[in-house]
Amino acid sequence: HAPTIVIATLVIVPWLFIWLFGTFADQERTTYHWPAFVYVAAIPLVAIRLSEGKAQGGLSRLLPWVVIPGLLVSTAMVALMVMLTLAPGSGSIPRKLVIDNVLGWREVSEFILPVPRDVPVVADNFMTAAQLAFESRRDIAGVMHHPLNEFHGRSRQLDIWGLAESRFELSGAAALVWEETAIKTAGRLTWLEQVCQRFDSLLWLDDMSIRNGKKRFILFEAVGSRTPEKGPRRCDLPPLIELVQI
Repeated sequence: HAPTIVIATLVIVPWLFIWLFGTFADQERTTYHWPAFVYVAAIPLVAIRLSEGKAQGGLSRLLPWVVIPGLLVSTAMVALMVMLTLAPGSGSIPRKLVIDNVLGWREVSEFILPVPRDVPVVADNFMTAAQLAFESRRDIAGVMHHPLNEFHGRSRQLDIWGLAESRFELSGAAALVWEETAIKTAGRLTWLEQVCQRFDSLLWLDDMSIRNGKKRFILFEAVGSRTPEKGPRRCDLPPLIELVQI
């Protein structure tokens, strides 16, 4: 039973660690998804128990009643994710029912293909930065101050990596990618005005929409890091329009 003990240890120790320390790491949200990987590691334990035929009595008898509902729920969630991906225009599936934070990572990476490789890329938040770094294989020069960085507890991490807005300086032009729909409508203009204060000039170059407009990315040319003693800045901003279906 040595393999069983090893697998059980690999499952239980991370599970306890995450639940004990996760309570202090994120005090604003419930983090049920953090220990999800340990349940994947527990699958061999389930297979061993079933293969040994020990479902004779006690708690072992309840094992199938735990595994089967879990498989059914997992299958239903996968089916919902597939439906949302294949039919993005459907309004029958709530957006928050499945995680859609990183949907569109291929599209946004193709969006910046015309940007020369020697031009630095700046992302609006850590999610956009991760998508661009993963798919486009480009180094990220920095990440702007953004509500999502604070909400997900990534601001300190970005600062340690030297990617926080306060840590990077631009001597020339850079490409700034902004996911407009990552900020609620009421806060978009305020965020853009703050970004304008950061650069000598901010010029709107292009924009793209995916999932029938549920996600919209905008490409800017950001020139020079601004200091308080510099003169007037130039900001060329895109039109911000929100159409509400009644």
